[in-house]
Amino acid sequence: MKGRIWFTGVIAGFLIIVPIVSGAVTETPLVQLAPDFSFRDAKGHISSLKSLRGKPVILLVAPSAGKGRFRREIKTINRASRSFTSRKAVLVAAFPQGGEMMRGESPFLLAADPSHIATAYGIDPNSYRLFVIGPDGNLDLRSTRVLSAQRIIDAIDNSYVVQARRKS
Repeated sequence: MKGRIWFTGVIAGFLIIVPIVSGAVTETPLVQLAPDFSFRDAKGHISSLKSLRGKPVILLVAPSAGKGRFRREIKTINRASRSFTSRKAVLVAAFPQGGEMMRGESPFLLAADPSHIATAYGIDPNSYRLFVIGPDGNLDLRSTRVLSAQRIIDAIDNSYVVQARRKS
């Protein structure tokens, strides 16, 4: 009798858990193309994310440039600037509440429409987000925390495109 109750419990649990787990897996895309956005290049011309295909992009979205997580992330990126430069990484900053980069910062490009980025990426304009967009245009990393430079570099180095180049 105990065996039958145990077996019935296992089957019932399986019938409850499998639909939940399989639903979570099918609703979460394994590969997600980064929503397109525009930015001002070094000459002030407006370009789009699509124009950067073939290069990794680090997108930082923060309420402002002057405080909090954005400032801490900038310090991290500045310390590892050679590593990002050698990987041809493009740095883009978006400030949905408005604002400009401070002088002496890493060579960030500024988003032309930061509010659009916040909406397209599903971000509260008052919060901080970091995205690494691979050379193929896919979102390879998302974070609400300040990350180490090595973690960002690992995301760039482990993108599908970079790995495919190494194999050939």
